[in-house]
Amino acid sequence: MCGPRPSYGYCPLPPLSNSAPEKNIYRLTEFDYGNDIQITVISACGISQVPKLDQTGKYAKYINIPFPDWFYSFSQKKFFHLRIFESFMISFFGTQDMFSAIYLTKVCKEVTAISPDLLLINSFPQYIRFIRSKFPKVKIGLFVRGEMGSSRKYLPLTDLIITNSEGISKYIKELLNGIDIPIEKIPNSLEDSFCTIKKDYSTFHNKFIYTGRIETTKGIRELLMAFALVQKCIPDAKLEIVGGNFNSRKLNNFEQSLLDYTNLHQLNVSFLGELPNQQLPRHLLKADVAVFPSKCLESFGMVALEAMRCGLPVVASRRPGFEELIVNGQTGILIDNPEEIEVLAKTMVNLLRQPSEIERMGKNGYVRSLQFLPSSIKDSFRKIIFSR
Repeated sequence: MCGPRPSYGYCPLPPLSNSAPEKNIYRLTEFDYGNDIQITVISACGISQVPKLDQTGKYAKYINIPFPDWFYSFSQKKFFHLRIFESFMISFFGTQDMFSAIYLTKVCKEVTAISPDLLLINSFPQYIRFIRSKFPKVKIGLFVRGEMGSSRKYLPLTDLIITNSEGISKYIKELLNGIDIPIEKIPNSLEDSFCTIKKDYSTFHNKFIYTGRIETTKGIRELLMAFALVQKCIPDAKLEIVGGNFNSRKLNNFEQSLLDYTNLHQLNVSFLGELPNQQLPRHLLKADVAVFPSKCLESFGMVALEAMRCGLPVVASRRPGFEELIVNGQTGILIDNPEEIEVLAKTMVNLLRQPSEIERMGKNGYVRSLQFLPSSIKDSFRKIIFSR
């Protein structure tokens, strides 16, 4: 069972956006498990997404519950998240927001008809309490892909927790504080077809690239500040930022502040906005180094895996997800604190001045990325399901 995300809105399956959690769930569900495992995926979608979902022709496995396009974003307005309103919703509806109350009620009707042996909730621990109250005898599992807030209190109501990295597994174990709930790991994966062209290291672009969500926790402001120092050392250095609303006129306040900073300091930065996933390799291949100075927990770092598949070394903050992928000094460089701007800038400058190191790390990263093909996770998922 999947839900919408603040950064993407409705994220139905089959996936229509670049939301990594949904794409990785989709990879798991699309394997042919024969008659051993029967999988049904329930998710929310906007009414305008229904025609695109219909075009996939996948009805048996995927159940999408349609809502008015505006309804989810409307339900996330600040008024509906005032403590008094959330307390009212929890007391009378068993969940803290209006959208979840309606969505989960509809989900429960589908679950009753399916009568599953195991119900897996994708990344929404706040759904656990409601689902457990309706299905006290069904085994409930939770995919955990990042930091948890107050909803961590619902973890003891689960029968299984699945993470995508050793770092997140350790984090969850600490949160459980001795409560005996099985924790399994299924890393994210990336199809071999994501990038079919080998990186040409004979052509040097003097270019860094960032791909991903445009949020304060991703360290993008810090990246721009570091790049300002890089540009003083290497005037023809360039930075390309892929993600966000920059290819439209609807910039949020944070995106506008990034654009203002770039213009004020006359930085060689290109903001491309969000691109279809199939276009990412073309931009990654024309860069030299990928940089992800995230300040949040980062459960896996799918963007780093995509960059490595395209043969780029990765400079990233030392976070559980990046540590799972990046071998420090071999496939990239891990920095301890992305808010230490001078350290980040020095790391970027030193690497850009060493094309031979870029090639060595990039080639090593490509080889390492092949350890995360979808075929490598099929048996892990089957084993977890049958062990329940």
